[in-house]
Amino acid sequence: MALPKRKSLRIIVNGKSENDPQLRQAVEDARRQGHHVEVRVTRDPGDGVRFAGNRAELPLDVVVAAGGDGTINEVLNGMLAGEVARQAALTIVPLGTANDFAKSCGIPLDDPVRALRLAWEGESRRIDVGRVNQRFFINVATGGFGAEVAARTPATAKKILGGAAYAVTGLVSALKVKSYPARLIMPEEQWEGDIVLITLSNGRQAGGGLPVAPKAALAHGLLDLMVIHDAGVAQSPQVLGEFRDVESEDNQYLFYKQIPSCRVEFAEPIRLNVDGEPICDSTFDFDVLPRQVKIVLPPGTPLSWQ
Repeated sequence: MALPKRKSLRIIVNGKSENDPQLRQAVEDARRQGHHVEVRVTRDPGDGVRFAGNRAELPLDVVVAAGGDGTINEVLNGMLAGEVARQAALTIVPLGTANDFAKSCGIPLDDPVRALRLAWEGESRRIDVGRVNQRFFINVATGGFGAEVAARTPATAKKILGGAAYAVTGLVSALKVKSYPARLIMPEEQWEGDIVLITLSNGRQAGGGLPVAPKAALAHGLLDLMVIHDAGVAQSPQVLGEFRDVESEDNQYLFYKQIPSCRVEFAEPIRLNVDGEPICDSTFDFDVLPRQVKIVLPPGTPLSWQ
């Protein structure tokens, strides 16, 4: 049996996790396997972008994002901006709170050693990357409600959606629900209304497990748009019901589409979370870059390739 090829790894670690004993064990394991490993620790916003984009002394095979969704986003943007993505593949060691992209891809969540082993044992494939106002994202961009909203999940909602109901209920039945007048300009149609929640996704889930894009795939050249609109506390039971079938033509407060691009115009500047990283504007231009980056994922990942 042939031994795995020795590889050059750059591991970019969120500073909050640099002393994680399991991560240290994973790095030691990689070095024992004979791989060249350099470790960079982020301290300030933008460090991940800079570290991922820097040229390497040796030909670089893998860039590892060790952290949460925000760390992955910074590393992705650095790889694409510095053209490292032409050479190296992205690998993820999930160490964040939500780890939405890692969960949806089946990456081991509580075992950094197993997650890092994908860097040299797994096969890389090219996947799509989303883009909004020139910022890249690998999972999802979410807007329309404040990050401070505290989700509260009643038992009835759990029966309908399970754990995913937590985020939906926090949206439609929190202490205060705000909607945002907006216009969506899509390739073949336009829509206007009051948005409560909007997501444009490359991956399938956000908010710690909310399945905002159940039909998303990593390499089909489309973004998955989901909008909850014109709803308040009184409509929360119906919104929860509509979430069970996001594509139903009978939905009154929720719609779901797969599109290659979209412009979203709000009446006032709002905050948009892009893989957990905030940007603020009143107009957002979205598109998808097909098969833009190589990534190493476990065999049989739930996110189908096409």
